[in-house]
Amino acid sequence: MTEVNTLGMASGKTLEIEEDLKISLSYHFLEAERLTKTFKYNYLKYPVSIYLGETVTLSPKSAFIPFMVTLETKPDFFSFKIKGEIFLEGSWGTIEHLILSEDGEPPKIWSRIYHEILKVIKKLAVYLKVPLPRELEVE
Repeated sequence: MTEVNTLGMASGKTLEIEEDLKISLSYHFLEAERLTKTFKYNYLKYPVSIYLGETVTLSPKSAFIPFMVTLETKPDFFSFKIKGEIFLEGSWGTIEHLILSEDGEPPKIWSRIYHEILKVIKKLAVYLKVPLPRELEVE
């Protein structure tokens, strides 16, 4: 039987990344799903899927980007889904630097969001008493 805990959350976190840029995260949906009560493996893989929507310009100095992150264990024991929005305020040049890819690399905003999302997933994993991904075991 599947055990599901679902939380709706609209509070945000503000990150001061660069001098002329403010990034705010607003979480609208957090889901942690535990597919089993028993766990017999010593090692799990945690593939992460990050979706960033198209940037929506609100003004010459602000924009937002919807996002969704899914992290599922392999083998399938647990999954985490987080949806929300990233709000960017600052000079357009700085915003553009974060949201555009350079030299075929993912946009810089991806790594910023990835690290913030991993903090949320760590809290959910501890709450559900599930093994943490190795990158979350060290603070």
